[in-house]
Order: sequence, then C-alpha cells, then structure tokens
Amino acid sequence: MYIYLITFILSCLSLFVFEKIDGRIKYIFLGIGVFIPALLAGCRADTIGTDVRNYVEPIQIYASGMRSFTEYINGNIVLLSGDSFSRIEKGYSAFVFFISKINKSLFFNLFTTQFLIIGLMVVGLVKIRKYINISLPFSMFLYYMLFFNISLNLVRQSIAMSILFFAFPFLLENKWIYFLISIFIATLFHKTAIIGLIIFLLYVILIKKFQVPQFKYGMKTIHIEGKPLISGAVIAIVILILMNPSSSILNSILNILNLSNFGFLYSKGFGIFSFRQVIIRVPFLLLLIFSWEKMENNDLKYFYLVLTVIDILFAQMSGGSSIILRISYYLSIFYIYAVPNEIAVHSNKSRILLQVAFLIGFISYWYYMFVVNNYNQTVPFVFNSTLF
Repeated sequence: MYIYLITFILSCLSLFVFEKIDGRIKYIFLGIGVFIPALLAGCRADTIGTDVRNYVEPIQIYASGMRSFTEYINGNIVLLSGDSFSRIEKGYSAFVFFISKINKSLFFNLFTTQFLIIGLMVVGLVKIRKYINISLPFSMFLYYMLFFNISLNLVRQSIAMSILFFAFPFLLENKWIYFLISIFIATLFHKTAIIGLIIFLLYVILIKKFQVPQFKYGMKTIHIEGKPLISGAVIAIVILILMNPSSSILNSILNILNLSNFGFLYSKGFGIFSFRQVIIRVPFLLLLIFSWEKMENNDLKYFYLVLTVIDILFAQMSGGSSIILRISYYLSIFYIYAVPNEIAVHSNKSRILLQVAFLIGFISYWYYMFVVNNYNQTVPFVFNSTLF
C-alpha cells in the first residue's frame, strides 16, 4: 500500500516544482513526475491487475515472437481471458507490436503503457491551464486516487480515456476536428471511447453562445437565461431516456455508437441502485453547487453540471453490471478538470479548506476501494520477481 502513496507524493512534488519554477529545467521535473508512476507500473508482477494476465501479457508474448506485422495483426490466437485476439482493438495490438520490437520484456510494455497514460493526462492539464485556473499537482493527485489503480487493470480503456482527456483542450480552442480525430484514435484502443462523441455534442450544445430570449409581461421584460434552460432540458431528456432502458431512442443511440450490446447490460442494471457509487459522486455535485455563483463567467460550469448528473445516473445503474460503471469512467475523468477549477474560484482560506477536505476524502476513498475491497486487484503491490 505504502509504495503507491510514496509514488503519488513524489510525482506530485515533482509536478509542484515544475509549476513553480521557470526555464527549461522545469521540464525535467515534469518528466520525472510522469516517469515515477510509470516506473512503478512497469515493475509490477503480472498478478497486479487481472487484465495483465488476461490479455496484456499473452499479446506481449505473441508480439515478441512475430516478425511480420501483417501476419501478427491478422492472427487469431485465443487469449487467457477466452477472447480471440482478433477482437482486441487494432490500435492497441499495433502499439504492443511496435514496443515489443524495442524491448520484448513485460516490464517495458507496462512501463511504456503507463508512461503514455500519465503523460497524456499531465500534458492535457498543462494545456488547459491556459484557459482555466487549476493546480497541476492537486489535479494529478486526484487522478492517482481515482484512476491510477484502475489503469493497472483496465489497460486499453485507460489509454482511450487519457486520449480523450488530453484532447479536451482542443474543444476550448475551437479545434473540433482535432477532438473528433482524437475520438477516432481512442476507439482504436477501446471501442467504448466512442462515448467521446456524446461529450463533444454536450460541449457544443452547452458552451455555444445563444441569443437570450426576452418576453414582455405587462410593464416588465422577462429575460430567460439560455444556458440554464438548455442545461435543464438536456438533463431532463437524458433522465427520460435512461429511465426507460427498453426505449427505442436509447437503443438507436447505442446502435449508432456501435455499443448495442451495452443496451442489454444497462437494462440488466436498471433498478439495481448502487448507493456506494452515488455517495462517491455526490461531493462533486455539492462542490459545483457551492462554487456556482463564483463561477459567473465560466461557461464550463454548465458542462460540468450535465456531466456530473449523467455520471451519477450511470453510476447508480452499476449495481447490475460493472460494464456500466466502466462506461461512466469516461465522464468521471473530467472531475480531474472540474474539481480543481471549482475550488480555485474561492478565497485562499476557503480554497485551502476545500483542498484539504477533498484530499482527505479521496485518500479515504482510495483506501476503501483499493486496499480494503481490493478493487481491480492491485493491493498489495507485488514486484515482478524477474527484474531482480
């Protein structure tokens, strides 16, 4: 357990130094902040994270023994998980093949994968600091508490999530084509990344400037705020769709996204309330409500609100299927942007108190989920014995 916490702290300290100093030397600390957690991930045994033995290690061994990429990518071996290799997304398969040509060891595979994931997260945060006020080390500590241990298991999906996270600043820069290309690249690692299209549409609908309608009522002119109205309408529509799991609208959306098989899983989970997952997410909603008035000029608050509500709806359905919870991670990861942004609008005293409260809360969450319940089977940490 302690090896994780030490790693997280050292990484965040390096990112803190990067944030505080100027000159090219600061990028050395940025690299160290990414390298440290990637090194830990690379040194783990194949028992840390169930997917490592299920498909990561078998594909690594298979790729290491192949010379022809065409023959490799068209292979049809059966993985330990029982899935056919042909069902693995081609982007991930190609990624493993090319890194296996540099080094055939499992260590290098796991290290490179985690370096990619953490690197994309950090670069995304560095880029978005041009537009919103956030603390880089605080943001990454939240990521470590929420998603690091998950990334040791859900390897392909974690790469896809980090790509979408990295690409989000493109939307703020109105580089929509770049974001759509990023969605496509992410789906090459895990097909569920097509959820990025929903994130894209929500952003466009909620952030686009709309003319505020006005109505005369007697001697008074009534102004209707466009964004609150649109946000409320989007939330209401989503609730209506999700509350009817057999809805033809929901099934049509899933078919368009090539996720029709998740319709059955969602209907299976419908009505099975996951109290724990809702409780975990309520603080995010409360923080947003508490910070709302102070974010007067931040249109992202509407985006945060809708994502949070949808995430809570998805998460509470996870009682019937863990797959639904995994889908909600694509929404949850945006808390890494939202929470620091919402806390930053407060005065120094309130900001410090909120940061401390969330740090304590997330450490408690991490301990409960990954240590007590051993979620994703990553604790206790076991080193790869072949490295020593």
